[in-house]
Amino acid sequence: MSSASSLSPLLTGTLVVTTEENKSLRGEWEEDTLKMRVWGIAGQIVGHSDSHGLCYDVEHTDGTRASYDSTEFDVVERVPVKIVVTKRQSDYHVCVDGQPGIWACGRTTNEAIGNLISHHSEVFGITIDETALQPR
Repeated sequence: MSSASSLSPLLTGTLVVTTEENKSLRGEWEEDTLKMRVWGIAGQIVGHSDSHGLCYDVEHTDGTRASYDSTEFDVVERVPVKIVVTKRQSDYHVCVDGQPGIWACGRTTNEAIGNLISHHSEVFGITIDETALQPR
């Protein structure tokens, strides 16, 4: 398992396990929201909000739902990603199916997919080491 904070943003369907409350954020949550949260339970991401800091809506295995900061759960399993390629007049457009806002363009399919991965590497759980690209 890995910490969610290093992998954000997370896709809908990502499996998580809640860990413990981040007490430094307690004042950010409404009392009704705090009452719905459960610790040490598995669930999946069903949405997110960034109205005042990124938080995720999690549906627990018992069917209840609550909102959590990404520091309050561990990622168990990422969802498979389907990349959709569309030919436009002068370029290619690629996006992650079912995830609006995660897209890129390029002059070729390979360039478009490369742009998608480099601009959204955290979605795919990829770390890009750019020091390897520096001249020696």
